[in-house]
Amino acid sequence: MNRKTEKYIAFCAGAVLFCVGVVSYAAFPKKSMERPVRIMFQTSGGNVLFLHNVHADKGNYGLDCADCHPAWSSDEAERPGSCTGCHNVENHDDGMLKRSDVLHTLCRGCHEEGGHGPVEKCTDCHVL
Repeated sequence: MNRKTEKYIAFCAGAVLFCVGVVSYAAFPKKSMERPVRIMFQTSGGNVLFLHNVHADKGNYGLDCADCHPAWSSDEAERPGSCTGCHNVENHDDGMLKRSDVLHTLCRGCHEEGGHGPVEKCTDCHVL
C-alpha cells in the first residue's frame, strides 16, 4: 500500500468511528439521577459536603425524604428544590428561618440524637 491509500483508510476509519460515537451518544442519553449523590453547601464559615446517599440509603441512616424536607410531596412536580427555594441565605422578614439556622438545627439535632457524626466543633463539618 502506498502512503496516500493508508491516509485515506485512516481518515475513513476515523470518520466512521466519530459517527458511531455521535449516534451512540444521542441514542443512549445519560439517565438523570433520582436523587443527588452529594451536595456542597457553600457557606462563609467553610463549605460543607453533605453525603445525600449515605443519609437516604436504607443500609446507612435510612432517612425518608420528608425527614429533612418538610414540604416534601409525593407529586414530583410539587417537590421542593434546593434549600434556598424556601430558606434564604440571609435573614428576611418572610417568616422563614435562614438556611444556616435550619441546617444547624436539623443536622446537629439529628446527629446529637442519634449519636452519629460530628457535632463538637465547627471544623468537623465546615472543612472545605
